[in-house]
This record gives sequence, structure tokens and C-alpha cells, in this order.
Amino acid sequence: MMVDNTPKRLTPNAQPSQNNVARNEPKDSSSARDSGLFRRQVVDKTLSLDGEIIVKQPIGFTLLTILFALLLLTLVMFLISQEYTRKTRVYGYLQPTQGLVESFAEHAGTVSHVTVKEGDKVNAGDVLFVVEQKRLSAQAIGVSSGGISNGSANEVLQDANIGQIEAIQNQISQLDAERNNQQQRYKTSKQSLHIKQQQTASLRGTIDKQYSALQQRITLAQRQFQNGKQLLAQGHIADEQVVRLQQSVLLLQQQAYELEQLQLQTDSEQQQASQQLQQLEYQHASDVHALLQQQQQLQRQLSNAKFQYQYTVVAQISGQVTNLKYKVGQSVVAGSSLLTIVPENSQMEAVLLVPTRGFGFINQGQVAKLKYQAFPYQQFGSYQGRVRKLGNAVLTKADSHMPIAINEPVYKVTVALESQSVQAYGKAITLSPGMLLQADIEVDKRSLLDWLLEPIYSLKGRI
Repeated sequence: MMVDNTPKRLTPNAQPSQNNVARNEPKDSSSARDSGLFRRQVVDKTLSLDGEIIVKQPIGFTLLTILFALLLLTLVMFLISQEYTRKTRVYGYLQPTQGLVESFAEHAGTVSHVTVKEGDKVNAGDVLFVVEQKRLSAQAIGVSSGGISNGSANEVLQDANIGQIEAIQNQISQLDAERNNQQQRYKTSKQSLHIKQQQTASLRGTIDKQYSALQQRITLAQRQFQNGKQLLAQGHIADEQVVRLQQSVLLLQQQAYELEQLQLQTDSEQQQASQQLQQLEYQHASDVHALLQQQQQLQRQLSNAKFQYQYTVVAQISGQVTNLKYKVGQSVVAGSSLLTIVPENSQMEAVLLVPTRGFGFINQGQVAKLKYQAFPYQQFGSYQGRVRKLGNAVLTKADSHMPIAINEPVYKVTVALESQSVQAYGKAITLSPGMLLQADIEVDKRSLLDWLLEPIYSLKGRI
């Protein structure tokens, strides 16, 4: 059967027939799916009412989102990398590492001599002060003060005590002179004995030489005498000649005997000189000991006499004088501090008074920022130190030997200084004992993030 495929042209007034309209109408879904002309997925897609919604976003919104993300990341990195240091502010003062040594007045009196000035270097045993005291009783010096006013009695007692001191000093001077004379006599006698020993030794040497030569002559004479006896037996010489030879031998032997006696005499003199020297040494030591005992006794009397009138204050250690409090003519009371000595070759350290409420987090090795009151930190800056020692005992108001008033219980914390001087106006000024200071001790260091999260950590600890 042939089908006409030639397209047909419709006239404008031509209307499609109902059959054509019916053919051009879309078929229902079931018929379309069942027809097999289209793939099932295409038909389902055509009939679906769902689809993708495309919203066009401006470029500025994307850039703004990226910027906020970078800012957030930078903030997080800043909080993690940066640290927050928690500090405890306390007050303290400077002191030498070996401590300070104070000199005190033993008894009440008046300062008569001051032998040092502020900043002087002194050695142990040096006299620092001479203090006069008027406490000698009338009975002690045999003076009755009856009928005499108090002022006149004091003057009499004082003059009598001075006279007693001078008398004892004169006796000591006489003993010193006697010691010098005795020492001179000892040297002279010792020198004489040494000379005698030398002369005796020289004489003994001469005698020994003479004796040796004489022995040779005796040997020779004896040989001649023996030869003479043989010649006499042979009849060659007369008896008189042999007798003369024998007399020569006897004469030489007599001389030898005299030299032997002289040797014994020089040996005796040598031994006697040695004994005299030993006796001289013993006698000298005994005399010196006796004189020293007399002098010591007089020195004790002099000390007692001076003690009734005045006493001296001496340096206990070597160091530098500081805090000199009294001048000549000023009165002192028993136990009053006269001056302070900074030990020699001693460095400064900071003593901090830390309240008990802030002591718990302080440990050795922590850094302390020091600000000296004598050098305002706004102009001269702060200086660094490290905690070296923590105190074990609590100090209260009753501990009054402090340059700082204690208003609450505190602990002592010792800080080692990194610098012993302060740079001020182009030069280094050495720190001095007793300088007051303010210190910030770094007790804790953590990141800013940990610091911000600390309330959460605290809450976690309570749960």
C-alpha cells in the first residue's frame, strides 16, 4: 500500500479537521509511556513539576565572606600565639647577700671620738667609736662625795679615774722600757757568747793543726832514735848522741800532751759557751714571760679603769661604713645602733615582702621586674631579677627590724639582681643597702585563648 508523503498546504481559511486536532493533541501519560516512541525518563522529566532554582549572587558577597573567614582565622591564631602574663605586685628593699652588721653601744654615755666617716673602708678590729661614761663610784677610787654637789662629785670622780688610768699607763710604759732593755742585754750577751764560740772553734782548729804537725815530728824523731840505737850497737856513734835523740822524742811527746790538754780545755770552753747560751735563752724567755704577765695584769687594770670611764666600739668585720648615726658630743643609750657595716665584696639582693594571699604561686627562678623608688621607672626604667630563695616563716607586725612597715602577714622572698647598678644620666650608680623598691613577679604565663577559656575551665573543675 502506497502512502502519500507529499506535504499538503493549507489555505488560510482552512481549519484543521477534528481528526487532525485529535492527532496533534498530547497523549496522556500512560499512553505516552506505553507508546514506546520516547524513553521513559524523558517522558517523566517532561511531566515533573520539580526543578533547580538558580539564584544569581553578587561577586562582593563572596569576597566579603572570604575576608571574614581570614579575619576569624587571624584572630584565632593571635589568641593562640600571644601570651598573657599574670603578675603579683609586692614591695621590698635591698640588702647585701652577706647581710648587714650593726655596731651597738654597750653602755650609755657620750661619744668622745668618731674615727670613721660615711663610706669609709674599715678592717676587722678597727676602732670606730670611743664612748665616755661617768659611772665610777666614790668607793672604787677612795673619794668621799659627802658635802659635794653632784656636778663637782662627777668631776672629782672623772679626774681621779683619769689619774688612775695615767698611772697604770706609766707603769705599762716602764715595763715596755724594761722589756726593751732586757732585750738589748739579751742580744749583747748572746752576741758575746757567739763570738766566744767562734774564737774557741778557731783556736781548736789551730791546735788541731799544731797537734797534727807535732805528731809527724814525733814519728820522725822516733825513727831517728831507732836508727841511733842501731848505730850505737854497731859502734858508729856515741851514747850521748842516742841520749839526745831520746830526749828530743820525749820533748816532742811532752808538747803533744800539752796540746791535748789545750784541746780538752777548748772543748770545755766550747761546751761551756753552749750551756751559757742555752741558759741565756731560758733566762730571757723567763724574763719576757714575767714582764708579759705584769703587762697583762696592768692591761686588765687599765681596761677596768677605762671601762669605768670610757669604752671603744670596734669593727666586727671588714667592709664599708654606712648609716653613721652619731657625732662627737652626742649621747647614746645602751643597745643603740651606732652604724652599719656592709661586708667586703658583698653584692646587693632584693628582699620582697609577699603577702600570704599571693605567695602560693611564687617559685624559684621566676622573673621579677624591679622598680627602685630612688630612680623613678618612668625615667630610668625597670630592672630584672630572678627569685632565688623563698622564706619558710611568716613575718608579722611584731617583726619590727624591717625598713618597710608590715601591715599583714608576709613571707620573705629573696631575688638575685642581674645588675648591681642603675644607669642614670650616662653613668652607672651603684645600688645601696636599704633602698626601697616595687616588684612585679611573673607568677603565671598562658595564651590569650586559655585566658579567655579560663571561666569554662573553672566551671569544669566545679562539675
